[in-house]
Amino acid sequence: MPARSKELKIKLQNDVNVYLHHSLPLCVILGEERFSPWFYQHFVQLISDSGESIFRGRWPSIWVDFLEGDDSYREVIDDVYLDRSVLKGQSDVLGMLVDCLERGHCLIVSLDEHYLPKKASYKTRHYIHPTLIYGHDGDARQFLAVGFDDQRVFSALRFGYDEVLAGYASAFDADEKSMDYQQLIRLLKPRPFSRDYPFSARRFLAQLKGYVSSSADFFSAGGYRVSRDLLSIATEAERLRFGLSVYDDVERCLEKRVRGEEGGITYHSIHLLHEHKRGLHERLRYVMGRYGLADELAGPVERLKQLTGYFYAARLKFLKAEAERSSALMGQVLAHVREARAQEEPLLRGVCEQLEAAFEGKASEAVARDAAA
Repeated sequence: MPARSKELKIKLQNDVNVYLHHSLPLCVILGEERFSPWFYQHFVQLISDSGESIFRGRWPSIWVDFLEGDDSYREVIDDVYLDRSVLKGQSDVLGMLVDCLERGHCLIVSLDEHYLPKKASYKTRHYIHPTLIYGHDGDARQFLAVGFDDQRVFSALRFGYDEVLAGYASAFDADEKSMDYQQLIRLLKPRPFSRDYPFSARRFLAQLKGYVSSSADFFSAGGYRVSRDLLSIATEAERLRFGLSVYDDVERCLEKRVRGEEGGITYHSIHLLHEHKRGLHERLRYVMGRYGLADELAGPVERLKQLTGYFYAARLKFLKAEAERSSALMGQVLAHVREARAQEEPLLRGVCEQLEAAFEGKASEAVARDAAA
């Protein structure tokens, strides 16, 4: 009798990759085409946190991210965390993982990558990090997985049962306080929508306006995860920026790097800004096509594509500047960011005005139909 095997439907997406707390759930969500409208009305707003010691006390003085959290994902997936206290008495870990897959749940599992081949930390250091597991091959005794490989490429991977069990056991025994250590397993399963998720033009426009006006309601920000390490609401208010004001933090930290000071900002933040600009371009293309707004949006969409190019160049120069320890190249990164910001704000303010007029005028019936759905 052949061993059990199961491969759940996912998409190895490259839209949002820089942080695994977004990229892994999105692989599950975007595996369902009916959830595409959900994706296009999210990932518009940004947040920066200028506080210290957000992640295990080793992160620099700025953290830039999409303002999306677990509550946002739960609009389209069933999402359950299993923490250390729940898993403590589990003796058959392999059976548990396989059974969850057989029941249709993808898993995000915190594993010590010291035990995982094709990982940068394999047999070199102990590094606990989440991995998406979306299937298993019983005959080969392997799990089907997604994560960053040893070349830092977001990839589909295969790990042996024994390798995953060793990585899990090491992660379980680690004495750490961060969420990746405490919440070891996360179960994700698409919710049973019978049709496409309803796109909300009004919600998209509200998100875009919030981004342009640098405003957001932190308490309704989708369960954003950074609040886990903040000490008080007062501290949150002082540390956080939203929308276009995120540039203030980015520019301040880049100025420090130009002066030759260490730390302050990492490549992750510059890469995320590139993903954000690319995402805004794709979202406006989607809205333009959905509501027949080529006359209104074709020009802005093309200009946003050009802005995406600024950040593509900025992220490559940032990497080169770090490798060569070049303040001059870091100055070019700062110039790219400033030039993009100067163009982006008036461009998006105009887009908001055009969308508001269109949603009240020529596209009002289509917007109303979507709202009724």
